[in-house]
Amino acid sequence: MKYNKNQKLLLFSGGIWAVFDALTSAFLIAFALIFGASNFIIGLLGAIPYLTSLIIELPGAKLVEFFSRKKICIAAQTISRLSWILIILLPYLFKKNPLILLIIFFSWIKLTDILTEPAWTSLMADLVPLKVRGRFFGTRSAIIGIAGMISAVIGGFYLDIFPKTDFFGFSTMFAAGIFFSLISIFLVS
Repeated sequence: MKYNKNQKLLLFSGGIWAVFDALTSAFLIAFALIFGASNFIIGLLGAIPYLTSLIIELPGAKLVEFFSRKKICIAAQTISRLSWILIILLPYLFKKNPLILLIIFFSWIKLTDILTEPAWTSLMADLVPLKVRGRFFGTRSAIIGIAGMISAVIGGFYLDIFPKTDFFGFSTMFAAGIFFSLISIFLVS
């Protein structure tokens, strides 16, 4: 199947996004455990994406009525991805109540990220014709799965280089994730 230039960029962008996600969100629980997170905190961190979806998708859909879908995606995703810097700085600048701040920062990241879903979904419907949509998103999911799996394994190997209670490995890996996320946003733009 041949895809046009925009569709190829979206496929590549999905793979790059998966690298970002695997190097950040996939290791957030391990990061929280260094701070002594309880099972409740771990459960709460796991629930945040679902909770934020309930809260923000309707306002996100309303935004589409007033702003360009592409601008919504680029602006909100850039804010979301750069907000990972707050999590990187957490062990260095926010030593008091780090788990509470981790929950707040991660909630902010997910709110700004999920805000884009209605705009992104609508934009994808315009860019990918119905007759190829199933094959396109199947291919995109495969690319995301492979890129995410490889990145998560590499991230795990990388973190094993550092002592279990060292934040430096997480900080540098999260920073690499941010870098990949900005590439993904650039490709979508």
